[in-house]
Formats: sequence, C-alpha cells, structure tokens
Amino acid sequence: MGNLIKNWNGNLRGTNTGRLHLKVESQEQNNIQGILRVNDDKEGLLVYSITGTYENSLLSFSGELDKEKNLQHVLIKAQLSRIPIIGEINGSATLTAHGSLSGEWNSSIGTAGTFTLFPDNLGVSEAVEIEAVNQKLVAKNINLGVIRLELENLKYLLEEIKKAFPSGRITITYPFVGQEITSYLEDFYENIGNLSTLNTLKIFAQERETSTISRIVSIKFDKNLNSLHIESSDRIWVNGQIQLIEDHLKPFQNFTATWVKKLLHKLFEPLVIIAILIILPSIGNLLHRVYWFVPTFILLFYLNKINRKLVPNFVLYINRKNKHLIAWLWPVISLVMGILTPVISGLLAQYLGINIPS
Repeated sequence: MGNLIKNWNGNLRGTNTGRLHLKVESQEQNNIQGILRVNDDKEGLLVYSITGTYENSLLSFSGELDKEKNLQHVLIKAQLSRIPIIGEINGSATLTAHGSLSGEWNSSIGTAGTFTLFPDNLGVSEAVEIEAVNQKLVAKNINLGVIRLELENLKYLLEEIKKAFPSGRITITYPFVGQEITSYLEDFYENIGNLSTLNTLKIFAQERETSTISRIVSIKFDKNLNSLHIESSDRIWVNGQIQLIEDHLKPFQNFTATWVKKLLHKLFEPLVIIAILIILPSIGNLLHRVYWFVPTFILLFYLNKINRKLVPNFVLYINRKNKHLIAWLWPVISLVMGILTPVISGLLAQYLGINIPS
C-alpha cells in the first residue's frame, strides 16, 4: 500500500468554513496517526489528534480535540457555552486523479460538510523562489495517436516519469470492477494482477516548483483521444519531457490504425454524407429513397461501431494472451470497408435504377 505524504493543506466547507493542515505523523500498513489543524473562520484555531486508515485510495479518520495543543480561549469558550461548539470529528476522502484528497466530514454535535486536501511537497529553496517570480508558465499539449502497450512498456514509462518527479507522487486512474478508481503508483502495481486489458488509463504527476507554479505531466489514454499535457516554468524541462515521452511511445503507435481513423472520420464519412445529400433529392420515388438510404446508413453506423470496438485509441495488454489477431488485422479490413462503402452505395443506386447526378 502506497504511503500518504507527510503534509497536506486544504479547505473546509459546509456548516463551518476555514483552512486545514493535516500532518501524517505515522503510517503502519493501512493505519495512520496524525494532527489535523483547523483554522475555523468563526471559532479560530482547533487542533485534533486523529487516527484512521488509508486503503484502496480511501482515507477514513476520526479525531478528538487535543486539549494540550489548543488555544486556551477556545477551551474556555467551549466550557462556558451551554451548547457545545466543538465535537469529535469523522471524515473520509478519496484520492483524485490530480493527487488531492476530496471527501466529507461530520462531527458529534451535528456539523458537517466537505473538504479538500492538497499534497504539500514543496521543498523549494528561497533562491529558486526568487528566480522563478518573473517566469511564465509553459504548457504544451500533444496528440499521441493510436497506442498499443504491453505492461512492461507502461512500467518503463512510469519509472521514467518517476525520475522526473523525485519529491512528487504519481497517480493512476483506471477502470476496475465497473468503476473508475484512482490510486498511487505503488497501489496500481499491487493491483495489476487483478486487471485485464485496459482501454482507458490516466497518468498524473505533479511537483511544486515554487509556491505558485507546479510542474505537471498528464497523460490521458482515452477512447476518443490519447494526449500528453506538460506544464512547467522551465521551457527546456517541458521540451525535454515531451521528447522523452514521445520517443518512448513512438514504437508503440499503431500507424495504420491512426491513419485509418483519420481517413475514415475526416474523409470517407463526410464524403458519403455529402453524397447522400446530393443523391437523395434526385430520387423521385420515396420507397426507393428508403431502399437506398437505410442500407447505406446501417453500413456506416456499424462500420463506425466496429471501428470503436476493434480499433480503440488505446490498448494496454496486461497479459500477452489477451491479444487478438482480428484486432491487429482490423485496421486494414476497416480501410477496405470504408473504401467499399460508397462503391456499394453506388451499385445499390444502379440496381434501383437511380440516376446519380454527375
């Protein structure tokens, strides 16, 4: 199980509002202990000793007011008030794709709400901070094309990203048992044995450069688009990471599938639609219009549907046995079918005695 980093900062919302600081003092297996400081907008500073668990990307905790560490005026106010202003707290939060913890809290006196905690792994020297004041954020987005990866390829990529973020944490978002979960890299490795072929995967790494700027690498392998997003105040670092990641992924780009997808979506399908708009008005017989249009539409619909199934933008093969020959051959088959679609449509029009305008 991946350990939580030591310091977290965030915001409190709900019946009470304010700022939070969580310090994880110890973590043994799934059990954690720490100090939660709440700077309540109304009640002032409250310090809680908390215990809880962190397992499967879920943080659960409970806490009591630490009388030794709380300000005296808060304790006096609590003692004099007939209605308690301070209670025991409980909370739970889930690790998000961006590495933050987001969840809900409640107390024994009925107050409740939501909260968000962000990892604080600054460690930025004053010299670096001053030097970066006038620097601008550099952000670049890259389309990665159709990608086919095996587990060994992904592990190598993750380890390279890890080297670029020595004090940061990498989070992985992936589908598991019908839902999308986010976990730290270490937990993802532990759960790999329970996964099958994946068609979506998100990798997110973040590390603070200054108090206002973070360097980020975000890779999204999705059903619609595979993309790389990189941010930093250091242009050389951004270009270097782009080159590193592109060089690693380039051998695993399926050129044929990428070309087929672009060709079918950007050329053949629009041409067929234009052809339909031109030909339909020239068909005088309504029944002939139906006879010609319905098969053409069905052919295009199922061609697109099969393309999405057999030519996904991304495939991660957890096990070599998961590979299917048809998945490798389908891009060529799909291209042939895309070319034949207007031919079949024309032959059908000729069979029905439809005069196609020249």
